[in-house]
Amino acid sequence: MSSPGKLSFASQERMLKYLDLLPGSVSPFGLINDKENHVFLFLDKNLQNADLLSFHPNDCCYTVVIKKTEFEKYLSIVGNAYCYLELY
Repeated sequence: MSSPGKLSFASQERMLKYLDLLPGSVSPFGLINDKENHVFLFLDKNLQNADLLSFHPNDCCYTVVIKKTEFEKYLSIVGNAYCYLELY
């Protein structure tokens, strides 16, 4: 099994600076706060096969279910670069 390399979450300071979110509340929906598109999003390759995706809406107390096609539309609107990685 190959490894995608060393990936880690950003520091609390960077999450606040670029996404205006605290650890535990970060999700792809936080990209809406990244007006200058500093954040590069990595997604699990297995999500490409899903019809529906579930994410926290920047609040870990809730979950939003969204069609993958609508999520990809959202990503094109916010404009951040992203890629799918084989994580396992």
